Amino acid sequence: MERSVQGRRAVRAAVAVCVALAAVAVAAGASGGGEESRGAPAVGSGPAALARAALGGEEEWARALPGYAVGAVAPPWFVEEVFDPVGAAESYGEPDSSVRAFVYGADVAATQERVAGDLAVRGWRAVPSGLAGSLTLVKDEGTCRWALVSWIEQEHGACVVVQTRRVGGR
Repeated sequence: MERSVQGRRAVRAAVAVCVALAAVAVAAGASGGGEESRGAPAVGSGPAALARAALGGEEEWARALPGYAVGAVAPPWFVEEVFDPVGAAESYGEPDSSVRAFVYGADVAATQERVAGDLAVRGWRAVPSGLAGSLTLVKDEGTCRWALVSWIEQEHGACVVVQTRRVGGR
């Protein structure tokens, strides 16, 4: 039980980091950071690097966020049933967590297109929800049959946050 609570807290923290990064990107744009300052980020650059440094480095960052991993990491059931996060620079979420986050270096439009294509191949269909920047999805087969996928624009890419419901409450 405590591990599950800890996992949820870690994922919430990861989502908060994605939202904070989006807010920093908006603030940078509002303060005059133009297109010329938007290049591909170096690994470990930007606000996330500052947060890691404040915590004491990569090991402390990983310890503070138990579901954190460098690269595209997702449990087999997620890759099989939801989408393959190939290309993600960072991943957040415990193996059995119902919420996962992935950070990509590509812009939101490109990330949406790739993820939406992957979802369609796996049988997902969108259900109108009225949520801008998010898709509510359902499918008829498999252990995972409901998902909410949100895309958050960041200064150097996109964060994809996915909440799922699996058959049997997992």
